[in-house]
Amino acid sequence: MVAIVSAAPANASSPAPAVATPANLVIAAQTLHSTVTNSACVQAVEAAQRQGQTGLSVAECTSTVTTQTSAASVLTASDLAAARSTLSASDYASLAVAAATSTIQRKFYSQKVDDGPDQVEQQGNFYYNGSRVWVGSYAGYTGSHVCIVDFDYFPVTTTITGCPETGSLTSLTLIMYWNVTVGPVEPLGANWNESYTMRILASGGIVY
Repeated sequence: MVAIVSAAPANASSPAPAVATPANLVIAAQTLHSTVTNSACVQAVEAAQRQGQTGLSVAECTSTVTTQTSAASVLTASDLAAARSTLSASDYASLAVAAATSTIQRKFYSQKVDDGPDQVEQQGNFYYNGSRVWVGSYAGYTGSHVCIVDFDYFPVTTTITGCPETGSLTSLTLIMYWNVTVGPVEPLGANWNESYTMRILASGGIVY
């Protein structure tokens, strides 16, 4: 996972900038739940069943998805001081100005897709300030986005195949791709690809 780089003032004893939290920022933790059925899985399982495979069920193609974020934490004087040695003079100056004129928030997030015999997850942390959201590096802060297989039980083998991000400064879509193989080689087994997304906003909110 990408390391989180915090940031702060040259003098740790300096008071933190007096900044009011913008009214449009989402500060509280959020949790979203949904149930989805993957059509590629249904097609693969039905094809295997036509070949005589009786150990597979289309019920396994329905997943429960839990998407959540932590409550926000705000940039503090201690954060600025801790990052002083990691930033160039110009980057530090830019960060100090940003801290004095806006509120940079951080949230941790996770999205778990549970298929029953396997579960995949994308997780990490992101930063936002009301006008921008990021998981890469910006203003001295680096977020993170990783995709992992939490578990898979025989005869299921699950492999992460991609973990990209796409979008704009104000709306970032995090994507997770994975492949599922069940049982022996086809035609007695089944193989299909799945994907899921979550969208994070410059306000700190999350949507599907």
